[in-house]
Amino acid sequence: MKLIIVSLLNIFAVGGGIYGGNLLRPASVAPATGEKVAHAEGDQKSEKKKDGATDTDESAEGTDYYSVRFSRPFVVPVTDGWRTQALVVLKLNIEVERQAADQTTGIQDKLRDRIMSSLIGLSHEGGFAGAATDPALYDAVRLSVRDAAEQMFPDEVGDVLILELLKRSV
Repeated sequence: MKLIIVSLLNIFAVGGGIYGGNLLRPASVAPATGEKVAHAEGDQKSEKKKDGATDTDESAEGTDYYSVRFSRPFVVPVTDGWRTQALVVLKLNIEVERQAADQTTGIQDKLRDRIMSSLIGLSHEGGFAGAATDPALYDAVRLSVRDAAEQMFPDEVGDVLILELLKRSV
């Protein structure tokens, strides 16, 4: 009887946690697919479509960018000599022009490999040695990832969006 009560309490606790997490989730969560984002100089009106993509005004001057989303986060080791000091977990999106967005689906693994190589290079240069909340770290990561993406898509990369940056000491 004691085992049944403990099991039921665990089930209710997990169910309550799931319900609470869904209840507190923001309503503006973007879909998991590529999203069209508009960049233009000045004010620009946009309409939200049913699928969550942004439709830009025809008369606005600017370039349409699509957000390339990676399904898995990037895990970068921070080493001191031969010993791993910490792990940095990054969740990134890259904005590319419409022409390049069609190409990214076929070569996303190659793009991911180039980005990971640049992040490991940044780690070995000491780029992740400081605090995870340092704005200079975010700028260094953006620059490194943008350089890696521009090797594959020259003049088509818009911006690098850092969704999550987590540093954990080992």
